[in-house]
Amino acid sequence: IIIFSCLIDAFTEVSPDSEPGGKLFREMMTTYSLELSYKAAIEWDLPERMINALKQQRFKPEEGLSLVLHHSNMCSEAFMLMSKRKISYEDGLMSLIQNGVNEEQAASVLSALRDMNKK
Repeated sequence: IIIFSCLIDAFTEVSPDSEPGGKLFREMMTTYSLELSYKAAIEWDLPERMINALKQQRFKPEEGLSLVLHHSNMCSEAFMLMSKRKISYEDGLMSLIQNGVNEEQAASVLSALRDMNKK
């Protein structure tokens, strides 16, 4: 999340017209955040199951904990873009659905994040 926020700020400063949803932005975000998470898990000596799930995220996760982490990352990225007013709630929801997150779950998570942010 920290890397994602920094990348949004950097892209806005360098090129105000660039979109955080653009291909280059997504590639950079994915590359750096997944590698950082994986290495942090090793450094913090997290359980092997978690380390493996983070490692699998480098590829298209299809099941288990790696899929849950993948969907969670997408939800937090969508919410971050929404909170920085880069995309609307509807666009965030549609992006999650198009990327394999169940519509009901995506709406529930985004709603919960939005409510938490209001407090």
